[in-house]
Amino acid sequence: MPKFSIIMPAYNREGLLKEAIDSIIDQTYQDWELIIVDDKSTDKTLTVAKEYENLDKRIKVVALKKNQGPSNARNRGIAKSSGEFIVFNDSDDTSSKDRLEEINKAISANRDCDVLYSYLYKKSPDGSQKLIKPHPFDKEFIKVFNFIPNSVLTIKKDLFELIGGYDNYLRTAEDYDLILSLIEQEKEFLLIKKPLYIQRVHETNTTTQTPIKERIRDLEYVRKKHRLNKYSSNEAKKLCKSQKYWKRIDNEFVKKIWF
Repeated sequence: MPKFSIIMPAYNREGLLKEAIDSIIDQTYQDWELIIVDDKSTDKTLTVAKEYENLDKRIKVVALKKNQGPSNARNRGIAKSSGEFIVFNDSDDTSSKDRLEEINKAISANRDCDVLYSYLYKKSPDGSQKLIKPHPFDKEFIKVFNFIPNSVLTIKKDLFELIGGYDNYLRTAEDYDLILSLIEQEKEFLLIKKPLYIQRVHETNTTTQTPIKERIRDLEYVRKKHRLNKYSSNEAKKLCKSQKYWKRIDNEFVKKIWF
């Protein structure tokens, strides 16, 4: 049984998938398996994935017969996995070479930790990178605003069986729903204060393509499911323990969806 199972959902990513996969193969910590879930792509994504599967026995490909979105794809990948911990890597993003090594160090030093997340870089189309520091874990503030990107999560696999995985109804906010379910089970979260992931910003990101109305609808569904109130941005800032994070709350795009 590998220590880590990396879940990589993919839809029409033939031009970016190789870089994502190579970033896993190049890890300094090698006790892993990679589950690539092709969500019924219409380009050569599945072909690229199969080529890697034939080259490395640690890589497994799941080809879905119908496109059903990232929640279902991740759930199918998790169901096929055998690792102790689940790590996520989107098919258009990359992991730093020491990502798994640093996560393993954090797990060894914090035996009671159930969920980990880290700093990351956002990479713009011009190649420039911006360091993103998610808010230190705060179970009250996260009920107001989700500050943990799904792509930097590491979670014990047995917790997915406990909470039932991702909600397949959701196309967005599925990560927020998952995190809230973990909090309700009193699970321990740990922030690794190092950038271990590079998130690519481009026009075909799911967050970029999804209309704001749909994102608001999904968020309202999650709030209702977990019995959460909606707050104003000023109320959110009062609950936020780090004033450095206020800029994120005041972002106009964020305010349209969250507050």
